[in-house]
Amino acid sequence: HKDPASFVDAAHLYSMSYYFFTFLGLPFTREPSLELIGFAIGGTLFLAGSYAVVIATCTNRLTTQLDRIATGMILLAFGSAAMAAVGRSDLSDGLKVPVRYTMFATMLQVGLLCLILPRAVRRFDSVQGRVFLCATGLLFAVVLLVMQGFIGRSAAQIAAVISRDADCYAQGPQSGSVNPVVTHYPDDAAKVLVALRQQGLLAPRSRDCTAD
Repeated sequence: HKDPASFVDAAHLYSMSYYFFTFLGLPFTREPSLELIGFAIGGTLFLAGSYAVVIATCTNRLTTQLDRIATGMILLAFGSAAMAAVGRSDLSDGLKVPVRYTMFATMLQVGLLCLILPRAVRRFDSVQGRVFLCATGLLFAVVLLVMQGFIGRSAAQIAAVISRDADCYAQGPQSGSVNPVVTHYPDDAAKVLVALRQQGLLAPRSRDCTAD
């Protein structure tokens, strides 16, 4: 728990802000080679979403039922990112935003699309305009497909690391610290493993557990 002074110091505020925009930039921020691009995407989406919320709050321009639903989805994404930033930015692996949070970040993207697309349809009502909208929709579909690929790749990499660490831990004492995802209580877990071995319930698995 942080005292009020340390909660608002510059380093902690930076950590929370970085986590917030990293959250909104999912899933790209989970790919090391695209981390900066993902962070920029998160910042851009935040500006666009904030602009939409201000318009919905201070004007009568966003009054349809779809507009209200879209604004609610944007606020849901902002609220989820804010809660995660406050609650997780102090963790040792806090800046590694879980890929499962992508479902909340997607609310921001969908909300913006719900605001933009109906107005784009009314604006581009010619044949050329409809072709342009179809091409834009296809582009968005491709981007969403690419995003799903990143999500799957990231999830597979994370699962592989956890599976390896768990198997290596189950085989016996290892040098170095225990991955907290495997267990937060290694001593208690070791007793359980001993009991399982004694009863022949722990089947060994072949893993290269040599420390890197």
